[in-house]
Amino acid sequence: DLYRILPRTGVTGQVDGPDKLGSFEGSIVVSSNGGVSFITQESVAAPEIDVEQSGGSAVAAGQAVNFTNTSVGETSAAKTFIIRNNGDAQLTGIAISLTGSNDPDFIVPVPAETSLAAGASTSFTVSFDPQAAGARAATLQIASNDADENPYDLLLTGPGIIASPEISVLDPAAVDLVDGTAKAALGSV
Repeated sequence: DLYRILPRTGVTGQVDGPDKLGSFEGSIVVSSNGGVSFITQESVAAPEIDVEQSGGSAVAAGQAVNFTNTSVGETSAAKTFIIRNNGDAQLTGIAISLTGSNDPDFIVPVPAETSLAAGASTSFTVSFDPQAAGARAATLQIASNDADENPYDLLLTGPGIIASPEISVLDPAAVDLVDGTAKAALGSV
């Protein structure tokens, strides 16, 4: 786009802005004698990583992602995340890692893409597989060439629980005795 700046009064003609396409930052200087200057600086194309959960809700860098109670030895339902390149240059070097003392409690397959063109996206999933009971946490780090969000960190949390054991008591005729309501004759001695 060419930017055309039209003087208000007293000056005829136009002052041309940048002479090529691209993103520009600048300022307009209008002097008291009617002179107009347009000072520009071309913006450099850059990638911009953004992450959202499936369904479109944005996940800010540093935000906590919470999993619900999950029994030790079980795996939670997977949460799907989408990495988007909202910049105007290639987003490269996309790699996901986990850090922290509970990082084995979270399962993160490798994303399908390690490089995204401007406007492109890729997805990955995270599951919670607690190895012990109690509060569990790890930091998910998404590395890339984004200048101000490398790595893009998410705090993963979830409680590992020990499920209460279920027992079944049968009378001699193999009839299930319901908890708290059934009676059984144990015979006499």
